[in-house]
Amino acid sequence: MAIQFDTFNRAHGLGYTSVFTTGNIKNFSVSLAQWFLTKDKKYLHAVRVLGAIIPTFFIGAFLATVLGNIFGVWTLLGVCVIYFIVFVIYRTENI
Repeated sequence: MAIQFDTFNRAHGLGYTSVFTTGNIKNFSVSLAQWFLTKDKKYLHAVRVLGAIIPTFFIGAFLATVLGNIFGVWTLLGVCVIYFIVFVIYRTENI
């Protein structure tokens, strides 16, 4: 989990957490309030990015639960493959 937390920590220039989502919800709320008060587009950008990340986290947790009940521990192998593919894409874009 530490590798995931350290490797996947930015999206579209914004910091976020990929292991848990409480910080993302806080940042979403703060950015939304700042956007309402200032109408600054950087806060709207943060709202859009975090607004996509937060439901994705819950969808991933739901799918992991369902697939874990179906495939058991073999589900972890699929997750490792997906993480490796995302890691390769992420690293090749940032070179």
